[in-house]
Amino acid sequence: MDDNVSVWPGLAVLFSAAVALLVCNVGFDSYYDTFWGSELLNLHNHDISMRFVVNEILMVLFFFYITLEIKYEYLYGVLQSPKERVMPALAALGGMVGPACIYLLVAARVYTHGWAIPVATDIAFSLACLMLVGQRLPVSLRVFLMSLAIFDDLGAIAIIAVYYTAHYSWYLLAGTFASITYLTIISRLRAHVTLYILGGLMLWVLCFLSGVHMTLAGVAIAAFLPMKNDMGLWAMRIHHACGKVVQYFIMPVFAFANAGVALHEVAGSLNSSLALAIALGLLIGKPLGILSVCILSEYLGVAQMPKSMHKRHLLGVSFLCAIGFTMSLFIGNLAFKSMPDAVLDIVRVSVIGASTLAGIIGILILLFCVKVDNNEKRKI
Repeated sequence: MDDNVSVWPGLAVLFSAAVALLVCNVGFDSYYDTFWGSELLNLHNHDISMRFVVNEILMVLFFFYITLEIKYEYLYGVLQSPKERVMPALAALGGMVGPACIYLLVAARVYTHGWAIPVATDIAFSLACLMLVGQRLPVSLRVFLMSLAIFDDLGAIAIIAVYYTAHYSWYLLAGTFASITYLTIISRLRAHVTLYILGGLMLWVLCFLSGVHMTLAGVAIAAFLPMKNDMGLWAMRIHHACGKVVQYFIMPVFAFANAGVALHEVAGSLNSSLALAIALGLLIGKPLGILSVCILSEYLGVAQMPKSMHKRHLLGVSFLCAIGFTMSLFIGNLAFKSMPDAVLDIVRVSVIGASTLAGIIGILILLFCVKVDNNEKRKI
């Protein structure tokens, strides 16, 4: 895997988010909301809006891209050791339990249903912040962050499916499992790539109809794509071909489509218990949960951090994982869909504010890590 990480994709994402915030706070928020919320068509009582196209179609390719890279690193790269492989999964578990507990301790009883809001990590924004530090960090750190965030998002998808979905269609769920079984079988048979695409499309449609987040299809296709026959060279050629599109188009468009909020509309409501619960869940619960689980699992010998990655790096990554953003906003909309719009506005500003602060703290810690790493290299 090429470890030459450029700073430009991260800057492009953050610039797009800043432009979205600017547009919504200089009087154009109604135009912004109208554009991204505009309905293109309606399928089976599902509105297909511009924002839907970005979040549920374009982001499938993003998740395919990063899952492909993670799989390569698991097989041939920095996470080959079984104990190193299990660490991101355990970290994701701690990063979900920690913020949920903090939220429930702080939130008033009327807001209890939103306990999962600070649980999720926005992988696009957390990765963009990591890219700002660039290639001065060990490649294992980037893979660790992406792996943790993937497990985190899968956990969030499971929470949405189990806790926030009122009615299940067993036929659609059976079809989803059948699609995953199909991908497993053709992976064993090392079938042509077209069959993987067909399986992925089938899974995407079933996720769409059942209400499960459709980025699961991108994760599944990449996870089952064979790599052992040629040391992953063919799969990584696909990864490289997707790179520029994902980094310089999909990620910035995603940021612009989701970062816009009129801050002045809810500035006076941020002293509520809901705002405090979300902010503390992300800024304290997330890093604390990740750090405590990682340190404990390494102490017990059940997992270990990747080589060249120190606890100071883990601290920085744990704050980047506190960037909840899009998935947190999505869960907030599900949790409080019957509440007044003012409650949803508090959720949006709390998530964006806490995520922004978490990103700044994480970047500063990682820049400090770079300084320490350089000093250690000079001594050697």
